[in-house]
Amino acid sequence: MVHPTRIYRRAFNLRSQIAYRIRSGPSSLFNLSLYSFGMSGILTGFGSIILPFKVINIIEEQPIEMLGIEMGKNALLAFISLLGLLAVAVVQPISGLISDHVKASKGGESQRLPFVIFGLFGLSAMTLIVGFAHTFITVLLVTLAMQIIGNIAQGPANALIIDHVEDSQRGKASGVLNLMRFAGAGIVTMIVVALMANYDSNLSPQWMWYGIVVMATVSAATTTYTFFVLRLSTRKHRAPPKTDHPVFSSATPDGTDSDPAESVVAADIPPVARVRTETACKPKPSYRLQRGPYIMFLIALAFALAAMSAIQTNALFFFQDVLEMENPTRGGNYIIVALIGTSIAVVYPAGKLSDHIGRGTLLLLGGFAGAAGVVWLVFIESFVWAIPATAVIGIAVGLYLSVGWAFANDLVSRKNAARDLGLTSISALLGSVVGRASGFGINALNDSSYGTQYEYLGYDAMLIGSATAFIISGIMFSRVVSRN
Repeated sequence: MVHPTRIYRRAFNLRSQIAYRIRSGPSSLFNLSLYSFGMSGILTGFGSIILPFKVINIIEEQPIEMLGIEMGKNALLAFISLLGLLAVAVVQPISGLISDHVKASKGGESQRLPFVIFGLFGLSAMTLIVGFAHTFITVLLVTLAMQIIGNIAQGPANALIIDHVEDSQRGKASGVLNLMRFAGAGIVTMIVVALMANYDSNLSPQWMWYGIVVMATVSAATTTYTFFVLRLSTRKHRAPPKTDHPVFSSATPDGTDSDPAESVVAADIPPVARVRTETACKPKPSYRLQRGPYIMFLIALAFALAAMSAIQTNALFFFQDVLEMENPTRGGNYIIVALIGTSIAVVYPAGKLSDHIGRGTLLLLGGFAGAAGVVWLVFIESFVWAIPATAVIGIAVGLYLSVGWAFANDLVSRKNAARDLGLTSISALLGSVVGRASGFGINALNDSSYGTQYEYLGYDAMLIGSATAFIISGIMFSRVVSRN
């Protein structure tokens, strides 16, 4: 029987460790990454659930025509989404560039914090405006405003890892960052899906409001936490208290002490201790942008994001049309659990593993896993089989985003980290132009094949194209890594 005093001591030590994490500012990867939980929750919940319902409501109330052509729901959703991504591609590199110059002129990584906090609070506030947007113009303007304000934060935030984390630990840091992203996207979107399952534009419109308030509240809460912990970045961090708690213990297997935070932060390590014993698989410090490899990386990323974007944009309509689900959100949580669950399971170990064995093999594996999952969707005839197929795609997404982001940090310069990493938004735009514009092709092919044995030919073409893009991106990623 454990003595009550020992239980009390463990509880006190656990509380002390949690308090230390909060005080430790950017020396904790959790603190550096938590902002992405709320941000990804808003952008995924809005883009995947709220916006498609807004588009359906607009089409039902009044058909939208452009250049004399009536826009279907897929085409209209693609148009709004692409304009939003155009705003991202413009704003994110510019805000990153400005934060690079502010950091260089005033000194200290904490100079990025005002951009991040302003953008995140602005995104939370703008999300509430979505509930008042009921026409095509207002929905379009709100979407653009959300992307602009959110990426005022995202541009500078891109450089947090390269600012604060040691070169040899970028894979681990990328794993924690993407773990927060997937957790936020999954948890918040699941809540929104559960609420929207009760939504009816005429009988129960309040359920959309409930989903909007949840997204805004979560983002505001994570932003508030980020503000209080990252503003401590210029303070001296105290050593964590000793503890024998198995989760928070600072003892390593060889008996030495180490910071239990999953971080290795340059600002917290004395200059003398920064002498590295580099191994072949550890990334070398990047002081200048490796232009050629980075351009190839951006092209490969565009292929990968084209595949992901096409599937994400058309998933709701695919289940509604092909699998004849009257309200796809009723089964949406199973899909989200499969996709986000496998991604969460993969991102951290994949990022950490890439620090030791390199990035190329894991990125190639991600390409073929994504293709396999997408091809599986071509042959499904019931919603049940969509769940394991989506889980396989989730493995690919987790590998790509975790290991790929670590490799991007390997290639960019320290001086202009936020600007260079902001260029990934251009890849996102180019990939998403193809992926989200697939809605136009899907509508055309579905109309031409209506009444034949290939009634939904548009969706099959989209899935085969996405599988091909996954394979191309995986091979390109692997070749870039091997040549670098």
